[in-house]
Amino acid sequence: MFSLMMIGLAAAAQPEISIGGKLGGNRSAIAFKSSSSDFISRYHIGAYALFKWSKWGLQTELLYSQEGGALAYTEVTGSFPPSTRTLTHELDYISLPVIAKWYPYKRFNLQAGADVAAAVNRTRSWSAETGGSGMPGYTESDGDLFHDMNYSLLAGLGWESAFGLSVDARYQAGVMNIYKSDVAVAHSRMIQISIGYRIARLGKKI
Repeated sequence: MFSLMMIGLAAAAQPEISIGGKLGGNRSAIAFKSSSSDFISRYHIGAYALFKWSKWGLQTELLYSQEGGALAYTEVTGSFPPSTRTLTHELDYISLPVIAKWYPYKRFNLQAGADVAAAVNRTRSWSAETGGSGMPGYTESDGDLFHDMNYSLLAGLGWESAFGLSVDARYQAGVMNIYKSDVAVAHSRMIQISIGYRIARLGKKI
């Protein structure tokens, strides 16, 4: 009898496993102590694995994610009209989010989790000057300015169809300074919208 009970509990605890791909858009910015950059629009693409038990799920992802922010400023050079430029931070990451999901109603879910991201590209781009001397824009790599890693907390909501399509909307907030120097203290902020599609399902169907 005890053996049968253990087998029944093990079967009940076995999750449904879904594996798929996802892609979507990022609206990201950089938050300083008393101000914030403008949002920029970029994208993310990758894969996910979802482990689901009735009302709860755990999803892990592997993403390539483009993030950053844009800062408009005026250069005082003595010329008239004053020179204005936009400085854009481009921060590309290999991102590893881990998300807990709760399903309060059918296929609708609420999400919370954390993300660990490793930088694969860190650049700063200056736009061409408007006014002033009309200097052209340029881009430079700047790995010495930004940290190699970024850590974030996230929350959101999602929906999953019976045929494998899923939609997620999340807000993600960085918890560490993205700059190596304490002269500037800033954290990443991002709104992320994703569409996913299940390509394989393993285990017990829930």
